[in-house]
Amino acid sequence: MLVRWWTVAVSTVLAGACAPPLRPGQRLNSAVATLETEATVVETLDHRRAGEVSTIELLPGRHSVGIRLREVQHGMLVTEVAYSRGSVTICFTARPGRRYRSRPAFIGHGRWRPEIIDTTNQTVVKSDLCYNE
Repeated sequence: MLVRWWTVAVSTVLAGACAPPLRPGQRLNSAVATLETEATVVETLDHRRAGEVSTIELLPGRHSVGIRLREVQHGMLVTEVAYSRGSVTICFTARPGRRYRSRPAFIGHGRWRPEIIDTTNQTVVKSDLCYNE
């Protein structure tokens, strides 16, 4: 009985020492997804204004994300900036612990749509234009 109690006590102390306690409101990285941007900015998340952010954390599940084009290319003498007047809202499903990147996919002269890449495994994520989701 004494040996069993000792094993449980030592195991509990060692397990508790491995990770610092979470602060109120803090989540484990494995419980959220992260969306970063490349030549784009996030303006809205789930129909709420997000400002113009380049990195945002998402809870797992389906989200609508308003994305605006903002591509800056620095040259030797000239800096070119491509931007959109409004944002394009797409919907996709975020999985916990994954890292995503929004980037522009150009589909013709002067036309683009946001594309979401899962940078965890470098695959294009299925996303749809969404209007009232």
